[in-house]
Amino acid sequence: MEYGSIGKLAKQESNVKSAIFRLAFEIGSRYRRISRSKFPSLPFLKSPEPPRSLKEKRKISALKRYCMYFRWMIRDEPPDFGLWKFFDKSDLFYPLDTHVTRILYRWNVLPDTQANWLNVEIATEYFKQVLWEDPLRFDYHLVTFGQKICTKNPLNIKLFNF
Repeated sequence: MEYGSIGKLAKQESNVKSAIFRLAFEIGSRYRRISRSKFPSLPFLKSPEPPRSLKEKRKISALKRYCMYFRWMIRDEPPDFGLWKFFDKSDLFYPLDTHVTRILYRWNVLPDTQANWLNVEIATEYFKQVLWEDPLRFDYHLVTFGQKICTKNPLNIKLFNF
């Protein structure tokens, strides 16, 4: 199916979640047909429909790249572009990575450190409680905090160069 642009594909969906899964399904299907070996990191979705059960949500990856792309296109504050006005930034999903999952696990927000769709939904709901109108506002800060301070072995970091 031809959409003309990613924006047109996304706009056809009723919400951000459906648009993320439609885009991941379409891109994954097309590129995997070309060559599975050239695109091993693309998630393979059996359906463009978002998962409903806890079991399905635990199996599906966090779709971080897709969540980030939607963030860039919807949020209208730097460093994001804010080109898509047809979705609201309050409906975005958190782009979980290893740093953020580690922090949220240590804060007892997430049940484990897996980057799966269940944890994306839990993290998103948590940050909506913090700032409902823009739950992704602190994403870059958390990633940097996870990279520099809340590391895998936090007792081995050097805060000062003496």
